Amino acid sequence: MNTALSRNLPATDAWTQTASSWLARRPWAGAILLISSYLFFKLQNVVMVQSFPFVIFPLDAIYIADKLLFSAGHLRPEIAGTLPTLSNVGFAYPPGIYLAIHWLGLDSVREVFLFLFAAQLAVPLLAYRLLQEATDRATAFLLAAFSAHYLTMVNWWSPDFLIQPLLLVVLLALAPARRFRLSLSAWAGLGLVTGLVALLKHNEGIFLVGLCGTGLMFQCLGPVAGQTPPRRRLLYCLLAVHFAFGTIFAAQVLFLDTALYFLLPYFCFLILFLDFLRHHPETGLFEGAFIARAAVYLAAAAVLPAAAFLWIGRTLGYANYWHCLFGIGFEHQHLWEKGITGVIRLYTWRSWSPVKILHSSVAATLFLLPCLTNVLSVLWLWKQRREKTPLPEVLATWRISALGVTGIFILYPLEGYHILVSKTLLSLFVLSWWLRGSRARWLPLLRLVPALLLLAAGALTAGRALRALRQPRSRGGPEVSRAVGLPMPAVLAHELDRQVEILKRSVAGRPYYVIDSAGETLFSLTSIVDNIRPQYYIEMRRRTLGPLDTAAIIADLAKFDAVIINADDYSTQASGTLNDPYLKQIIMHVNAHYDRVDAYTAPLTKDPALEQVTSFFVFRRKVHG
Repeated sequence: MNTALSRNLPATDAWTQTASSWLARRPWAGAILLISSYLFFKLQNVVMVQSFPFVIFPLDAIYIADKLLFSAGHLRPEIAGTLPTLSNVGFAYPPGIYLAIHWLGLDSVREVFLFLFAAQLAVPLLAYRLLQEATDRATAFLLAAFSAHYLTMVNWWSPDFLIQPLLLVVLLALAPARRFRLSLSAWAGLGLVTGLVALLKHNEGIFLVGLCGTGLMFQCLGPVAGQTPPRRRLLYCLLAVHFAFGTIFAAQVLFLDTALYFLLPYFCFLILFLDFLRHHPETGLFEGAFIARAAVYLAAAAVLPAAAFLWIGRTLGYANYWHCLFGIGFEHQHLWEKGITGVIRLYTWRSWSPVKILHSSVAATLFLLPCLTNVLSVLWLWKQRREKTPLPEVLATWRISALGVTGIFILYPLEGYHILVSKTLLSLFVLSWWLRGSRARWLPLLRLVPALLLLAAGALTAGRALRALRQPRSRGGPEVSRAVGLPMPAVLAHELDRQVEILKRSVAGRPYYVIDSAGETLFSLTSIVDNIRPQYYIEMRRRTLGPLDTAAIIADLAKFDAVIINADDYSTQASGTLNDPYLKQIIMHVNAHYDRVDAYTAPLTKDPALEQVTSFFVFRRKVHG
């Protein structure tokens, strides 16, 4: 459906019609209101740190970028001697997010948040533009405003939130349903965007290639004049690739609910499409157009990832870096894939307060939305088989449905809420497309859902801002203020200052090593108090260490005069209940060669600002007299 048509869809109620007309007469008003809503919802998150978990990933990423990987824009030569394992976490992901920190000079939590705040500002604006392809202006605005609060995050450093606006750009190019084929230059641009996504997160880049390839295939479908029936050899080969991918994916996933979530609508869609081809013998693939555009797209998409691979592989070793990017993910798949019901349980109904019930309900709905949207797409396509619809409109519905059915794989592995919400607009677009012409009486009530959620979010945001203004705040001491750069609850600043004081007093300027199985939580201290020497082996969660990692960590310890250990890890090892033999071996080595000289004990309070603040012990190398 073209933009002009989609903006004049029949409204199902007077309010929608009035609001759409008002927005149509004032094109600038929607953008101004969306920017205002974004500032209202998100600005307070970049002017103050709410709790400790929000500073962990930015501080870790700054350390990895500036202390481990890069120096003055060049790779550090020391990486050549490191192992290609998950504990060497700087190489478990593509370099894009670390390059952004290093090249832009982001050296504090404040600067990281401001950069992400600026990047995410594009999300509601792009969402508004995209959704107008599928629904009326009023509904598009409502959903875009919904995205400004619920689908963006400016204080959580993750590549997914940098990928989000790039994905919307891709969808804007693929979505217009009456546009037959994009030009070669447009596909080259999409390829470069895909390459940038792969540079940030390689698995999402690969799945985005699948999304764009499917979108291109459906763009090149149509009645082929002069061929009765048209040649379909290439088309059937492409469908065979789709079936093969689904089969391989089914064999790889660890949970049945994950397989059903991703693959049930996917295979049903492919089978229905084969049936569609059987009933429309005049439909074929314009092979020349497809091949030319696919070649240009793939070549452009490969430029940035290939350059990064050659650059880093030359120092780390090409085989080692290949293993880091692709082997590690399969070796430790259990860390990221939790099953759909498992990941929903992580984010829902942890308490029964009204606010938590609201958040849990939204989270559960959003987790189910991609699969439900694709199931509904399949059901609507099945129903459409019996309707006499012009072929261009039929192909348009297949084209849009294909975006949802193949785009869902960008969510895999669905390990957390941040992966979900940064891709939710794809499902909202497809769902809006299918509902665009409905005159169902319940549709106006459906529009009330995001409106009511926005009202609730506005009240909660205002209340949180008022509480923050009344809350004692502090920037902490010089070290904490330099690393964070933002005010924070005074109780958090006090605890971070205590940690810094104990660490500076006990290590006395010596190099120190961090041993922590809590997902790099304690390691964030290294960006506040310099540990002098680079520590490459950071990730020590259970079932991530192996004999090679353990040997490398023990060898590295010889270069460090001090060690800090997560108090829980040390206590469980001392009591004999630590169930990680490799971490146990490392702690036993520390016991044999270091003396415990100091400790930090986290307060027992349940203050949310202190969530994940970790007790630790400080050790110094034994002096043999």
